[in-house]
Amino acid sequence: MQKTDTNQVDTVSFEEKVETRSVEVAPEEVLTTEEALEKLKQGDVRQEGYVVQPDDSWWLIARKNEMRTSEVLAGNPGVNEDTILQIGQTINLVKLFPYLTVIAEGIRTETETIPFDVVTIVDSSLANGETKITQTGSDGEKEIKYAYVQKNDKIMTKNILDEQVLTDVVSQVVVKGPQRTPVVIASSRGSGQLALGMIWPLAGRINSYYGYREGEFHTGLDINGYQGDPYVAATSGTVVSAGGMATTETVILIDYGNGILTRYAHSSKLLVAAGQKVSKGQTIGLVGSTGRSTGPQLHFEVIINGDNVNPLNYLR
Repeated sequence: MQKTDTNQVDTVSFEEKVETRSVEVAPEEVLTTEEALEKLKQGDVRQEGYVVQPDDSWWLIARKNEMRTSEVLAGNPGVNEDTILQIGQTINLVKLFPYLTVIAEGIRTETETIPFDVVTIVDSSLANGETKITQTGSDGEKEIKYAYVQKNDKIMTKNILDEQVLTDVVSQVVVKGPQRTPVVIASSRGSGQLALGMIWPLAGRINSYYGYREGEFHTGLDINGYQGDPYVAATSGTVVSAGGMATTETVILIDYGNGILTRYAHSSKLLVAAGQKVSKGQTIGLVGSTGRSTGPQLHFEVIINGDNVNPLNYLR
């Protein structure tokens, strides 16, 4: 909540009732101002046990408990992301709970990414099931000024005051053959939805769902994360594109095959390159802070036969 040229803080208050009173304590229990401030900043540290469930991984456990993977690992010395978990095993979760909730109100200006659209063209000269990307999409960029209410490190409400497009969006053009057969890898949901067996690329809450939002159609999921957190490939496949022009440096597109693509955007760093083969669960990039969200996030899309679909129907 530091005041900067792009962040004007108008008011700061505590959510809890704060008061001072005199009490008798032993001299050794008295904290200096610096020690008291550090204690307030650190918060109340609590340790909980978690029993490993089937299909759990370190990042999935972090997602279930609204923690970062690094925080889960830190509570279990001697392990890393490659350490194999055993079903029924108990691991430690060290959680921090703030003593005070600081509420700040102000006006902030941010540069945000505008996700590009995918335009599909049917070409009868292509074979059934064949797909080609004839124009690589490029995210646009806009500057947004908004009033906000923030509790500790989380923005609770945002009211847009003004926005200006800085860089125009370039649509991705996909050409596909006609009369394509729907892809079915597994059918395990009673509602009839198809399940591709994709895993969640990032542990975090969903900031924005697939579908219409504020009059615009959102083509994927925005998954909340922390700056620099690693995210993984939801499927195995071949990297079609990873970076390029300045406006596409945060985009990874992976071709699973059979007309299935997955797209990852808003990274702070890419760990794969075009043409590289990746496996499901492999770390491919680091979370960045661009995009309309309450903080760093991963924009994740599933594209089947050139059309965007709801990722929630395919993630497990």
